[in-house]
Amino acid sequence: MAERLISSNATAAVVTGDELAAGVLNGLADKGVSVPEEFEIITSDDSQVSRFTRPNLTTIAQPLYDLGAISMRMLTKIMHKEELEEREVLLPHGLTERRSTRKRK
Repeated sequence: MAERLISSNATAAVVTGDELAAGVLNGLADKGVSVPEEFEIITSDDSQVSRFTRPNLTTIAQPLYDLGAISMRMLTKIMHKEELEEREVLLPHGLTERRSTRKRK
């Protein structure tokens, strides 16, 4: 994956899954690519893995428990042919900036 990213001339990637992002980070390091100076990485789980990598991974913080709980409630209502009060639910989310991305001004 790191070789493909380097050969594509990309300078950043959003990698779904902290474990995969850690692998990309290691692959880039093996190829001598400096993160975040030469390549930036954002991931999407905000798990413990994102805090243990070097550099720590910038992540999209998502309320995963709430996402599952609300999804299950909605699915149960659909299965019982009940009316959904809301078809779209916006949950709190954010960006946890760490060291795999450069600071923006």
